[in-house]
Amino acid sequence: MEWKVDLIEEMFDERDRLCILAISLTLPAPKDELTWDFAKDGQYTIKTAYMLGKGGNLDNFHRAWVDIWSLAVSPKVRHFLWCLCTNTLPVRALLQHRYLDEDVGFPWDYGEAETNVHAIFGCSRFEVLWQESGCAELGRLDRDLSMCNNLERWKQLDKQVRVKGAFLMWCIW
Repeated sequence: MEWKVDLIEEMFDERDRLCILAISLTLPAPKDELTWDFAKDGQYTIKTAYMLGKGGNLDNFHRAWVDIWSLAVSPKVRHFLWCLCTNTLPVRALLQHRYLDEDVGFPWDYGEAETNVHAIFGCSRFEVLWQESGCAELGRLDRDLSMCNNLERWKQLDKQVRVKGAFLMWCIW
């Protein structure tokens, strides 16, 4: 019931050594248990692994999931929104990242990279569309936030504006 300090110092870096040695050893030793640190209940799920792989916040991911799949739009628009939130729309920047395309330029805005955010919200040609549709607030997303966080922010808006904006995003795409 004591740490083998020499073995710990040999096997681990300074940060890990400090963490390990900070764990108190008690009698009787508690039963070992497998847990998944990235879920509140400690249970491994494909959903939590998927979000971890995407590098996102699990709480935001869950809220975005619920918001998207409860929105009164067609399934293809929901799927599109989900791709937008998970950065899986096949835009040129993503295709270049996956070594499938060399050109990242947006066809209508020379010098701008075609990212999912720019393709839907950032192109100057679509500013008038966002204004005249009554969805200008959706078009002004916070670029410092993830799409999941922007979706959360949009919950404050009228539901009909969100539905119209979702269709508009899909049509722009």
